[in-house]
Amino acid sequence: MIQKGLIISIDFELDWGYNNHTNPLTQSEIHESLNKLIKLFDKHHVKTTWALVGKLFENEIDNSKNQPQWIKKNLISNPLIEIASHTYRHQFLVEISLDDFNEDIFKMKTIAAQNNLVFKSMVFPRNQFLIGNIKILKQNQYSHFRSVLEKWYLKTNKFTNESRIKRYCINFFELIPFNRDVLVKKIAGLISVSDSRFFRFFPDTLTGFILSFFYYKALKFEMKNAFSRDKLYHIWFHPHNIIKAPNGFKQLDLFLTYFNKIKTQDKNLSSYKISEITVEP
Repeated sequence: MIQKGLIISIDFELDWGYNNHTNPLTQSEIHESLNKLIKLFDKHHVKTTWALVGKLFENEIDNSKNQPQWIKKNLISNPLIEIASHTYRHQFLVEISLDDFNEDIFKMKTIAAQNNLVFKSMVFPRNQFLIGNIKILKQNQYSHFRSVLEKWYLKTNKFTNESRIKRYCINFFELIPFNRDVLVKKIAGLISVSDSRFFRFFPDTLTGFILSFFYYKALKFEMKNAFSRDKLYHIWFHPHNIIKAPNGFKQLDLFLTYFNKIKTQDKNLSSYKISEITVEP
């Protein structure tokens, strides 16, 4: 059966990935924004995959680094949501040993057991991985992972320090529509589900408005054409991206409204969790 439609994945890390000390996240804006995000997805009735950093489960008190109570209340029992792993420490896997990764996976197993979870999908920090990491996931009953499209203009540096010039070039290409159909294939026994785009939110300024106009034109063009080819389209972002963007919820709402508009015209369209994606024979 052909799978075509929308995949949305959320890299849920907060302070484990957000380090702006001059503009820190507050507890009130975290919960208010996360609740608003869940309501937005429920409003449009779209499935999402939330890839959680294990350290978010530490302790019992929610703060910018830990969100165990909010996760238990809002994510675990929601039928539209898949809980995936984003590793325990959010380390970049090309910079650590396979033994360290094995230890990380063991800690995530413990978290899963404590919270009645089963991790089927992995979202690697910065989408970096080695074949050895995939083999370890296979040994631990994972079935899927998120990868990136194999396009030269989308590849990021394999190490922590990234070229600023390259980042500017990548940001320029973000405004140009390309064929970004999701690539699904098997790698070392796991199903690799590529992204299409990192979903960007723009500031509520004149420059932000202009960038947003061209950016969402590109997204809508790419998504509609992917569906016309019976393909999948996959966006992802971090919660702090939308928390710190005053106009972010409006931008995401417009995008999901457009998806549902196309869906009313094509009854074969669906939204998918990453673990629901299959490989065509």
